[in-house]
Formats: sequence, C-alpha cells, structure tokens
Amino acid sequence: MTNNQDGLGTLFIGGIILVIWIIIQLWYIILPLVVIGIGIYLYFKHDEKKLKKEQERLRQERLRQERLRQERLRQERLRQEKETKRINCRNEEIRKLEEKRLRVEKRLEKFHLNKKEAELIFGKTWKKRFEKPDELLVEEIRRIGVKLTDSDSYKSKVSPIMEKVFDVIDIFIHDIWSKIGDWDDIDFENWEDDWQVVRDAWRKEKQYYQNRKEEHEKENFNNLQKYYDVLELRVGATIKEIKAQYRILMLKFHPDKNNSPGATQKCKKIIHAYNKLVEIIP
Repeated sequence: MTNNQDGLGTLFIGGIILVIWIIIQLWYIILPLVVIGIGIYLYFKHDEKKLKKEQERLRQERLRQERLRQERLRQERLRQEKETKRINCRNEEIRKLEEKRLRVEKRLEKFHLNKKEAELIFGKTWKKRFEKPDELLVEEIRRIGVKLTDSDSYKSKVSPIMEKVFDVIDIFIHDIWSKIGDWDDIDFENWEDDWQVVRDAWRKEKQYYQNRKEEHEKENFNNLQKYYDVLELRVGATIKEIKAQYRILMLKFHPDKNNSPGATQKCKKIIHAYNKLVEIIP
C-alpha cells in the first residue's frame, strides 16, 4: 500500500516537472495564449458589467415610468373627484333653486295671490320669504299679524286686498301650521269662529282706512305741487327738465353767487324740492 502511494507521488511530481518543462520550452506559445485568455475573460467580464448596468438603468427607468403613471392616475383621480364634487354641488344647487322656485309657485297658488299682491303683503323681498320652508314662514306670518295690530300705515297699504291678507293667515294657520306646530295663543279648534270675528271687525274699520289712504294720496299730491312750484316748473315736467331747471336756479340763488338775504333759504328749498322730485319721478 505504501509502495503504491510512493509510486503515485513520484508520478505526480514527475507530471508537474514535465508540465513545467513543456511550459518553459513552449513559453512563446503559451504566454500569448494566456494573455489572450485573460483578455477574453476581461472583455466578457466588462461586457457583463455593462449588461448589468444597462439592465439596472432599464429597471430604474421602468420604476420611474411606473411612478409617473401612478402619479398621473392619482392626479386624474383627484381631478375626476373634484369634477364630480363640482357637478354634485352644482346639481344640488340647481335642485335647491328648483325646490325654492316650486315652493314659491305653490305658495302663490295656495294663498291665491299674484306676484303684485304677494309683494304688497310681504314686501319687496316676498319671493325670498316664500322660498322658506313652512317652519320658517311662520315668522313672516307673525310679522304680518303684528303689523295688522300695530301699524296703521300697513293697514292702509293692504286695505284694498285685506280679505286676501286674512285668507293668507287663515290658510297658513289652518292648513299648515296646525299640522306642524302650535302657538300657545291660538285655539285651533275654534280658529274659524275666532277668525271670522276678526274679519267682521275689519269690515267695520275698512272705510276708515280707505279714507286715510285717500287723504294720504291727496297730501302727497299737494306736496308734489309745492316741489314743482319751488322749482318754477309745471306739474308733470320730465326728470331732464327738472335737472336743467335745478342747475339754473342753483346758479341764480347759491350763496356763492347771490348775496341777497333770502338766497340761502331759497337755495335750501330748491335742493329739498329737487331731491324729493328725483326720488318720486321715474
């Protein structure tokens, strides 16, 4: 066994010596081959690194493109959500406006009023008042009730359609408010009888308020005549004529132009009459 191992060792050493001798003898062939082999190895190694680098660049580019795509999707989603929200808000606004419009029409129909009558009873903002839901309209009805009690000028104004004013209150109390609320001072069971008493009392006062209205109109006409007289104009002069005459009189009686004793007082009357006519004349 030992002899076999020694023989193999000798053979191995001999082989190594033989290889070394061959390399020494053929160095001019082997050396270029080694150099060429190393060059080929380095070339492929470099190419492999370049390939990996390119692959990494492509991977980073794909990631960047994916991030851009995700960002575009996010922006588009936000835009769509914003647009949807805007459309929903607009639709809701349109729905509310339509709801208010229908509410106004139904109120006019329910109270048997035209627009002029509604403005006379509820004022110039009658439409906004009619747009309110029943729970809020009650305050407007209360306000009318207070005016009918405390304001003679309001009674005079609505006297031509006072029966409709009573109808509005009657319809609201009887058909609407009795179903959704209550007032401590209203006896809903005996409302019709009590309300008839109010109507009868008005009929007795009606002529009085109509006479007051006529006196008020006559007083306004007399004042209007005075204003025209101050400006030395005929009744019914146009606004253009009034302005032209005002400039003429101011140049004549203004204290800076006229030193006479009554010029200042006359100037004040001219200004007052002009302002009143400008407010009245359309």
